[in-house]
Amino acid sequence: MALGTIRSDIQIGIVNHEIKVFEDCTTFPINCTNLFISCTFIQDLNEKIQKNFYKSFDAAFQDFANGTLGGIIVIPENFSEYFYNENLTNKKIEIYLDYKTYIID
Repeated sequence: MALGTIRSDIQIGIVNHEIKVFEDCTTFPINCTNLFISCTFIQDLNEKIQKNFYKSFDAAFQDFANGTLGGIIVIPENFSEYFYNENLTNKKIEIYLDYKTYIID
């Protein structure tokens, strides 16, 4: 059960190791085909989430640590390939959240 309204100021860092250029996912479906599940996942995130793309986890974590981001989503290399082959043993999307910003007064 959730209380209150959906926040519209949530900043999430996205590190997508599956693609080389961030814009390949932001211009979906022009440059990002259905072959990249990561792009579909990113496009399906709630519109109220502000997406910030990073090339590395370290860069995203720096903003996360200083409070700029409310969370980080990390998509590993070849995620779609492993997904289609049903071999996701070591290929998982990692999500890091800052729970202290969700305390209810």
